[in-house]
Order: sequence, then C-alpha cells, then structure tokens
Amino acid sequence: MSYILHNMTPSSLIVVDELGRSTSNDEAAALCWAIAEDIIAQKAVAFFATHFTILCNLESLYSEVKK
Repeated sequence: MSYILHNMTPSSLIVVDELGRSTSNDEAAALCWAIAEDIIAQKAVAFFATHFTILCNLESLYSEVKK
C-alpha cells in the first residue's frame, strides 16, 4: 500500500481487497479510512472490497465517493 500511495496519480486505478485484515478492527478501520482519504485527495479511482462498513460514511463527506 505504501508503494501505491507514493506513486498514484489522478489517472491511477487502485483495487484494495481486505486492507488491514490481520489488524484489530479499530486500527484497521482507521487505516482504511486514512488511506481512502489520501486516494480521494489525489483524485485517483479506487475500488475497496472490505467488511468495514464505516467506509460507506465517506460518501456523505465526499461527493465523488459512491458505494
């Protein structure tokens, strides 16, 4: 993920599957949220496959997020 975050551009397509899976729920959800916000800020296109339903709340904060 570090490589992706440092090298993504607005034309990047990023697919994230179960990020933070082996981490505690609170830490993993916070990690996913922060990474999602970084991707949003870079205007890259991303698909997240995750069980952290809290990420659905990003849709209410960012008009470009769809669930």
